[in-house]
Amino acid sequence: MPRRPGLDRRALVGEAAALADERGLDFVTLSNLAERLNVRAPSLYNHIESADELQRQLSLFAMQALADEIARAAIGLNGADGLVAIAKAYRTFAKQHAGMYSATLRAARPSDAEQQNISQQMLDVLRAILAPYGFDEDRSIHAMRSFRSLVHGFVSLEAIQGFGLTQDVDESFEFMLRSFVSGLETDST
Repeated sequence: MPRRPGLDRRALVGEAAALADERGLDFVTLSNLAERLNVRAPSLYNHIESADELQRQLSLFAMQALADEIARAAIGLNGADGLVAIAKAYRTFAKQHAGMYSATLRAARPSDAEQQNISQQMLDVLRAILAPYGFDEDRSIHAMRSFRSLVHGFVSLEAIQGFGLTQDVDESFEFMLRSFVSGLETDST
């Protein structure tokens, strides 16, 4: 197969993200990506060092995309309104980009400055949103972890059709968010 014009690391990772969303994160292999790009798998090594590096780059790409969505949702908001907006953006991202969302779950390695930077971007947005509650640093971390756990748990169950009862799932999501925010407001007094 001839070398594909315009193929570089950025394009390769973008195609890997599209493949993850279409077929699932586990389907993103060098072999499957090469087939999608109509190139031989060894030619991908001109742009990416290894399968592990491909997964890392995909994780960075997906984390940045999620961080950007969260930041956009938070513009001009804080407190309860900001948390709800971020949660909705997070849920929408997870629904529209299921494969990429899976790639965001890779924990940032302490030695990986790029991963740490993107994680810090998301934490900074959440920290600013939580500022009106007046929490100290420890309580802010607990609130951020709780928030992420709630929203991640919900979107994960939703993704596997884990809500089989007839009640509206959107209403359940809103109920969960209102309950969480109410708890934060009680805890901050």
